[in-house]
Amino acid sequence: MNHEDRGTGEETGAEESSAEALARAERDVRERRGEAERDAAGLPALAGALHRLSGLRAAAGHRTGSLAPAKEAAGIYAELGVMRPGNYQAELALAMGALGDRVADTGDPAAALPFAQQAVRLQRELVEEEQPGASVPALAAYLLTHAARLADAGRAARRTS
Repeated sequence: MNHEDRGTGEETGAEESSAEALARAERDVRERRGEAERDAAGLPALAGALHRLSGLRAAAGHRTGSLAPAKEAAGIYAELGVMRPGNYQAELALAMGALGDRVADTGDPAAALPFAQQAVRLQRELVEEEQPGASVPALAAYLLTHAARLADAGRAARRTS
């Protein structure tokens, strides 16, 4: 499992179509939401399911439809981080990076920058402090994404000026 898969709880089979995977992810979110409403211990699974749904929607070309679950996943991980400091920082970094990707996919590269910066900051802290969830490869990926977001925002600014 790579850093993009963290927190999803499940992996799909190669033979599963994207439509089937998307339908399954939507069912999973509904089930996890119900569990989280009954017991806050279900929040991490809900956040993971939302993250997965967002990624599948984005991969299927549903750019605006992928934004809401990405925002919700990031919000849940941020909330979990407040409740249990340090326990969900890697997942929050992943969710912030994904949220930046979703925002950039909607055509606003400048608005994606803060999310990319936050992902870098969170993962850098984990690496520097040698905390659980620290990943140098994930930090490198977030740094590359941040650089790409800077370049995209610069190009967009030059086109509008």
